[in-house]
Amino acid sequence: MAGCSFRKLLVTCEHASNKIPKRFSGMIPKSLLSTHRGYDKKALPAARLIAKITCAPLFYGRWSRLLVDLNRSPGHKNQFSAYIDSALHGEIKKRYYDPFRTMVDKAMVDSTLHLSIHSFTPILREVKRNADVGVLYDPSIKEETEIATAIKKGLSGFLVRSNYPYSGIGDGHVTSLRKRYRKYAGIEIEINQKLQIEKVREIARSIARTCEMFLC
Repeated sequence: MAGCSFRKLLVTCEHASNKIPKRFSGMIPKSLLSTHRGYDKKALPAARLIAKITCAPLFYGRWSRLLVDLNRSPGHKNQFSAYIDSALHGEIKKRYYDPFRTMVDKAMVDSTLHLSIHSFTPILREVKRNADVGVLYDPSIKEETEIATAIKKGLSGFLVRSNYPYSGIGDGHVTSLRKRYRKYAGIEIEINQKLQIEKVREIARSIARTCEMFLC
């Protein structure tokens, strides 16, 4: 049951942008930047609206995941794309990855509900994704299960699936923070990119209202 569980709500959007710093722009095919490989379409508007409604701090990536993936742990095989020379990884991590992770860390308190907002392409490798919204969480954590259940209930007009189209316990920003903070709940939201922006806003408003119920 919803109640006073967390002192702070924090919102992140790791794949918000498809921009590339000028120095690296020639390395990555421009045709990829407008695709799901370049960024998560419509995720940033949703994240911004949730943060605005709840007065939560918002941290979002300002460069494409094809430069460096802010949602991957250091050393993960997909942290850098194949288009980036490995000799540049250290510099890119220091200039673009570490500052983002550090800002989020500094905003954390030992009682934080964290929403990580993403979107997914409706068709991947010719397979249709069957959901409007995915709510990703760790089923072994009671608080996360309660929050995810409440979010799904609030989105009754949409097709919502748990831990879809990805696992809630795979490598990611949320997963890394779970390991480091005692009282922490991390929920990753995945929104289908096929949805019109007004539907995305409706989803964001519902999620914001639900999460407010868990804040002190």
